[in-house]
Amino acid sequence: MSGVLGLLIAVGAQAAPWTVVSIFLLGLSLVCAGGHIAAVIAKQHALWREGRGR
Repeated sequence: MSGVLGLLIAVGAQAAPWTVVSIFLLGLSLVCAGGHIAAVIAKQHALWREGRGR
């Protein structure tokens, strides 16, 4: 797996280093956004359950 990743990075670095960086940053931002959305949904669900419990 790491060999494939290393190969992709090597090929990408030869083509254009900024492409690899932008793809990495895009992936990182998607992970952060996903975590944020999950946290918001969990909070809303907890509030909804609290409201139903009363």
